[in-house]
Amino acid sequence: MVGHGRTHNFAAIQDGSLRRIRFGRERRTAPLADCVGDATIPSVTKPTEDPREALESDDVAIRVAAARVLAARGAQEDLPRLIRIAREDKSPSVRLYAAAAASDVAMRNRKELTDAAKSAIGQALKGYDPGKNPSLLLVLSAVREPGDLERLGRLLRDPRSEVRAAAATALRRLALADAVEGLEPEVARWLAEGRHPPDAEAELVRLAGEVGWTTLEPELLRLRFRASAAGAARALALERLAARRDPSAWHGLWVIRGDGGAIVDWIHVDATKVFGAKRPKGKPEIANGLATLGTLGVAHRVWLPHQEGVHEGLRVGDLTYWREAGKAFAAAVEELSEALADQPKVAKAMLASLSDLDGVSGGRARAIASWRAGEMDEAWGYVAALLKDKKTAKPETQILAARIRQAKGDGAGAVKLLRAALAAGPKKAPWRDEAEALLAGLAKGKAKSAARR
Repeated sequence: MVGHGRTHNFAAIQDGSLRRIRFGRERRTAPLADCVGDATIPSVTKPTEDPREALESDDVAIRVAAARVLAARGAQEDLPRLIRIAREDKSPSVRLYAAAAASDVAMRNRKELTDAAKSAIGQALKGYDPGKNPSLLLVLSAVREPGDLERLGRLLRDPRSEVRAAAATALRRLALADAVEGLEPEVARWLAEGRHPPDAEAELVRLAGEVGWTTLEPELLRLRFRASAAGAARALALERLAARRDPSAWHGLWVIRGDGGAIVDWIHVDATKVFGAKRPKGKPEIANGLATLGTLGVAHRVWLPHQEGVHEGLRVGDLTYWREAGKAFAAAVEELSEALADQPKVAKAMLASLSDLDGVSGGRARAIASWRAGEMDEAWGYVAALLKDKKTAKPETQILAARIRQAKGDGAGAVKLLRAALAAGPKKAPWRDEAEALLAGLAKGKAKSAARR
């Protein structure tokens, strides 16, 4: 799967919901990765091996691995093959992964799907009983042929819970992928009619909060639910809808991470300005549960499955940025230190957002933000407080302190701190290269200064 920088985390949406779906006689309730039966799943290891050929292997694990490869790299031409395998393979695990791959490929290529591809998908799914492999329903969220919404609504009333769960997941992917005309009023109608089972009703209510359908708020307040799950979902949905109208709830740092986990794009929002890696201009404007983030355009606040939980995201165009809060925010400030070097206004805005964060990570992040904002005395005050305590005066903090001393024009003080860090730390510590390079640079600068004199 593509990493966190992906357009939307559809794999997480799918995995999180389909954990509840049971397949065939095995009636599985385990996470998707456990359905294969091994702790590690073999991959298509030969560089020249074609995953399409591997789908025909006699080995179940190889067929599963091939489907996983195609989930990330497959093209729309692979859809008929994946759907056929999802319908006909003898292994429940292969059918599951082939269906997941088909839905991922279809969703990734949804804007480029040809009429021929849509027709092939429609023919492959026509007359198919979703109870045999409910996850195939997720393909509908990408194709969106006439009548699909009505079909999903009917399937939400199916007597089989696994079919209802798959239909709800398809609906969620549909809602979060694009603005779909007619979907919001259709969900309002379904809720008003009260014909859906309690679990499906709860999913519809939950979706309203996740996507931000503020027009459904009166309907949510009016409804009397038959199950406590739907009532709890309503309370959470109403809380999320209200949060969208609070300008301060949009403030903070939002990031996209790449496959390796590093930040590849970011936005910082405060009351007066929108900052970011793309250097946006303008101030945030909140109205009707939406935010206009200057030149970045309209942002939707969503709640999605992400990193083993449900997290807040900002959907801006085709991108989803994730909120960084608490220690994660502090760590992100450290990671963005170099990027903030020529953006002092951003650093100052982040410093204000860090005011309530305690501990070593909070102290270090405030020191970095102050330093990058050009407030050297404040930066030194934060890092000096950490240096006073042996428990927090770690080599990493000494190196940060050395950088701040250097920025203040105290080269001798920086050298002293770097030497102390190198003397105290392990020989193979990951920060040693940075400390030695900084020390060498200070020595070179001192030599040049002496030569000029």
